[in-house]
Amino acid sequence: METFDERKPDISTLDEDDKKFFSDTKLKKSIERRATLKIQDPIRQFFKGVGDDEDVLDSNAVLIKTDEYHKRLSNSFDDFSPLMYLSSEQRKAFLEDIKFYRFESNEILYTPTATCNNAAFILMEGELHFLDKGVFNDLIDYTCFFGYDGPIFKKRFSTVEIERGSIVGVISEKVFIENLNPFSKFCTFISRSIIHKDKILDDLLKFKNFVIEKIDHGNIEINKMVEMYKKTNPCLHPKMSSKEIDYSAWFYSLNRLPLNVLDTFVFVLLNKPPKVLFSKDQLADNYIPRIITKGRNRDVFKFLNGKGVIVVREMETDILDFVSNMCINVIEAKKLVFYLNTPKILGTLFENKDNFEKSVEILENATKSKLNHSEKENLRKFFGDNIGEKLINLCLHYQNYSITISKLPNSDQDPSEKWIQNLWKVSRNLLGVNTSIEEMDDLIVDISQGSKRTILGCLTPHLFKNKDKILKWGVNNNVKLKTKEFLNETDKLLAFSYYYYKEFPKEQEEKTKMENEHGIKYIEETFSTGIQILIINVNKLNPEYCDPSFKVKPASRNHIILHFGYTFGAQSSLIIKPILMLFGSKARSMNIIGKAGGLTGNRTDILVSSNIFYDKTNELLNINYGNIDIPKLENDTKSKVHLGPMLNVAGTILQNNDLLHFYKHVQGCIGLEMEGYFFAREIESCIKHGILRKDFITRCFYYASDLPLDPNQNLAQEDDNVSWDEGVCSMNAIQRFILNQIFSN
Repeated sequence: METFDERKPDISTLDEDDKKFFSDTKLKKSIERRATLKIQDPIRQFFKGVGDDEDVLDSNAVLIKTDEYHKRLSNSFDDFSPLMYLSSEQRKAFLEDIKFYRFESNEILYTPTATCNNAAFILMEGELHFLDKGVFNDLIDYTCFFGYDGPIFKKRFSTVEIERGSIVGVISEKVFIENLNPFSKFCTFISRSIIHKDKILDDLLKFKNFVIEKIDHGNIEINKMVEMYKKTNPCLHPKMSSKEIDYSAWFYSLNRLPLNVLDTFVFVLLNKPPKVLFSKDQLADNYIPRIITKGRNRDVFKFLNGKGVIVVREMETDILDFVSNMCINVIEAKKLVFYLNTPKILGTLFENKDNFEKSVEILENATKSKLNHSEKENLRKFFGDNIGEKLINLCLHYQNYSITISKLPNSDQDPSEKWIQNLWKVSRNLLGVNTSIEEMDDLIVDISQGSKRTILGCLTPHLFKNKDKILKWGVNNNVKLKTKEFLNETDKLLAFSYYYYKEFPKEQEEKTKMENEHGIKYIEETFSTGIQILIINVNKLNPEYCDPSFKVKPASRNHIILHFGYTFGAQSSLIIKPILMLFGSKARSMNIIGKAGGLTGNRTDILVSSNIFYDKTNELLNINYGNIDIPKLENDTKSKVHLGPMLNVAGTILQNNDLLHFYKHVQGCIGLEMEGYFFAREIESCIKHGILRKDFITRCFYYASDLPLDPNQNLAQEDDNVSWDEGVCSMNAIQRFILNQIFSN
């Protein structure tokens, strides 16, 4: 039988690019090898699997048991990159772990499709061939470190073959990851290679760029957009490529799209409201009704049947969020249409169109899958009892969407400027002053962002004045709480109070009245920003009617806490910049309380940001987070606390395992969020320009709402784990800690 090495390649099969470089000796050898690959039989794979203690080999490789190559590697660390960047500790760890093998035949080290050991490698002698989808890509015949994709991403992106006679060192996944050490020189090199050379994260970037480049360029090609979206392999959409309906991802997207998304064909995204919305005589209310988006604070209007106009909050993050949710909707809706769109099934749905249980049974039979209780409840929430009729309409829609994005000239005053003007007007009235900010030497401002309900749960006087009555009412009426564990009695009071104030609306009115009397003013007008404001005059608070875990202590005669609701992505820059410019050196802290995906720890843990990476540019911002006693914080909050870098992402959907593994293992990130980077960037800029004081404190605290690398704990399942109506105990604890910091300084 003809052996592999005896075969002669047919050079005529090569393309012109290869032939053009044929005169080069090294390339000639590579091209011959490439041609040979087209006719070879399968060759042996180095790793057959992974045992409990050591690798199981399917190989003619021989383990070298002498110290020769350990000594050679030890003496040559400084002779080649990137091992020259290893610290003494990293070198020692690699030397203690590495095993050297001599290959007695041509073999495959790893492939993208095979499940194998996730080791890293060092070529000491011989020759390697890198192939991309079976096509020759590169030849290496010098001392080289490679294969770090395995331990970092838990998969391979190329096929690597090794020539007979080569010698390779193998570093185990465990030791490599333990010694990667984010922010070390070696890790910085790996980071640069992944971003600029390996292009592993490019699919996410291509999708984002494709969407943003469509601004002012007509309709987006929906099918092309969806195909590009599929290549990003988002964590939140694990069943994207499966025939199985991904109900969790679909419900997540529907909750963040306009309620009439399944009845609409045309969406127009604009950066400013159309002028017709400002028409008199209720024309807008009657002919252009506002459409609710449950999970997003977005202005959406219905322009006749089948057309929707969306006023986006800024021209990147908000747009990417909308279109990525639309991609989920299109993919999952088309799956349903595939199963349901037959005359027999549609006829049966029509006969039972008003019977929820029967319609669900028809759906289950058609898709050959049973729905759990949560999925059925979500179907009822989105489609109502007449789900059969809605499913018929879904089949008739065919997901024939048209999306255009336009950036209109903005000659009017910017919405954020109207917003900030109103904020200062209300602040002056609350403080009882009629002067400029610069003339108020005793003004101190602490800025806060997060849940209005959470901060009011610490400061609203009516709640604590009526504490015993509310708790007694909850117990006597056997109010069933979704929250099973509370950190303290105040958390239980907050949970009961949600149902109490719903039951007694007059008490809610009295609560609002008392808040106004005690220096708590709520501004509902958002001027199209979607951001409502809570201004608190600390000097007017009654210490007896506040959370007992802290003591209210004003920092000056004019001390206010400016609290605003959740911003969305890059919109945060548009909101925080005018605030910082308005208050300048009078502002002393920014306190962010949000939710984030955890890359370490567990759900409900607390993440504290020491710095923030921006996924678009890999830029790193440092944060002056002040003095935080982690053990004390853990004791006060009864939660595990993680301090470290956070990753800013463009959207909850625009993240995948590759991105998250990279920022977890290489950059050391503990979690991911969407707004903190934009706040920190504007704060840093204002400090550099002398607008803010240099000791300005930025506290970025997050409750870990999900673990995106775990498909069973992603954000789509969040509602099954917490009740935002009753309050999240971790976030309550963070708020109390921050108020303690504000009142103790």
